[in-house]
Amino acid sequence: YAALARATAAATARFGEVRGKLREIQARLRETEKGATEAEKRATQAERRASFNFEPFDMVFLDADKPGYPHYLAAFLPLCRPGTLILADNVIREGKVIDASSSDPNVQGVREFLALLADDPRLSSAAVQSVGSKGYDGFSISRVLSL
Repeated sequence: YAALARATAAATARFGEVRGKLREIQARLRETEKGATEAEKRATQAERRASFNFEPFDMVFLDADKPGYPHYLAAFLPLCRPGTLILADNVIREGKVIDASSSDPNVQGVREFLALLADDPRLSSAAVQSVGSKGYDGFSISRVLSL
């Protein structure tokens, strides 16, 4: 158990370091994008990535607070590269995402996230429903085509 505890502690510490770095990157991205057009934002993504001294992500797995999904997409997409896979969990919400009258913030966040995936020509995306012992939900899978 001691080896497992040490490995878990090391992984937790590394996660904290990465989380802190991502927060720093997100803040820097927001600052550098103030007043920029979409074309300007995309044109400088490689330069910004290089300035962060951070390798692009090969895969992103998103399973967080659902109202934040659109914001997370905006934060991590500049840190991706063509070919990156983006998986987002819990996007079907037992079918509630198709209820246009839903005021549930989780449903609204997921709906906005799925709309962003669908409208972004840099991404190829699909949502997949799953059924299991906890009912039905699903995930989205996207591939970054270009930046």
